[in-house]
Amino acid sequence: MKDFSLSQLRQQSSQWLWKLGIFTAPFNISLLLWQPLFSTGYYNPYISVSLFLSEILILLAFCLSWKRNKITKKTKAILLITLGLILWSIHFAENQLGATLNSLHLLTGIAIVRLIQKNIIPLKEVKKWFVYSITLQATFGMLQFAYQHSLGLHWLGEAWINPESSGIAKTPILGGKPLLRAYGTFAHANILAAFSLVAFLWRKSIPQKHQNLITLILLGGILFSFSKAVFLTGILLWIIHPHTKHKFAVSIGLLIALRLFMPILSTQETIQERLQYNAISIEMLVHEPQGVGFHQFTDRMQEFTTEKLQPWQFQPVHNIYLLMANEFGIIGVLLILTMLFKHLSREKSTFIALIILGLFDHYFLSLYPGIFLAALILGISLHPKELPMKSG
Repeated sequence: MKDFSLSQLRQQSSQWLWKLGIFTAPFNISLLLWQPLFSTGYYNPYISVSLFLSEILILLAFCLSWKRNKITKKTKAILLITLGLILWSIHFAENQLGATLNSLHLLTGIAIVRLIQKNIIPLKEVKKWFVYSITLQATFGMLQFAYQHSLGLHWLGEAWINPESSGIAKTPILGGKPLLRAYGTFAHANILAAFSLVAFLWRKSIPQKHQNLITLILLGGILFSFSKAVFLTGILLWIIHPHTKHKFAVSIGLLIALRLFMPILSTQETIQERLQYNAISIEMLVHEPQGVGFHQFTDRMQEFTTEKLQPWQFQPVHNIYLLMANEFGIIGVLLILTMLFKHLSREKSTFIALIILGLFDHYFLSLYPGIFLAALILGISLHPKELPMKSG
């Protein structure tokens, strides 16, 4: 009886830690573990190492749920390849300490995949806790947009943001002064938009009586984040969805709306910076085809450009596929892409969203919340009870 009680307590503790790990993932509550001496003198999340509250909860849940059980060959292959790529990237990194410490985020990603595989809580529960958390984030974001400054939730990881701050995501609306975009407690408005899109796709996991209100809130989070990558991804998902009514007419309308918004959402400066990052990425890949190591792109990007980079320009290339090639090498990115596209045919819209959004940003590999979201989507795509995607 005593053994059974301890086992039951362990199981329930693991379940609640896993739920809380999902819910707290968007909150930027973290402890700075290590930061190198960086020439700009500014804190840079892309070269430092932080441990997030969500990571601690998820790793504890994984440890408490640990037991030797069978896993599918497909999952085992993906886990072994991922571990191999981590060791590969550490080996070739100039800053091996930074690469090793940052690999903790990838190990957390592995733990997320395994927790989903082991059905610690039902798949619908995983999605429900995620949707509720992002609904709260979208609410924060809409309030930030309405007040045009942060809400004072810094104890939850909210950044100090206002339209006058440098390096803050803003958008000029109707030719007026730039307005602050919705952030939530994320590091950037684009991340809130991506999380809100995934939560919108999973909204049917919550009780039906709450779905209408939560759908409106999530759409508000997407809209007021003004993320053109998420707008475009939403349009493409709408087009390819097999059950969309009046698909052609609605698709044309959405594309026209996106075209009208493009002058507002894009600036010449933003485009030039992205092209500059792409040029640095390609130059780095030519000279370091084996990869520079995980989380090392930002630390070494100045070596591959003759232009003097400003402090706010030290960030990864805004394309996850180029970034994977730079940090894991050409062989590494080929292995990763093989794994991704091998499972594309049996996943739902969230996996397709991940593939598309990866073309426009880096947070799926450079920041813990992005790694969390990518691992969550991958884990669900490998879930044994997940049905193949139907035609279309």
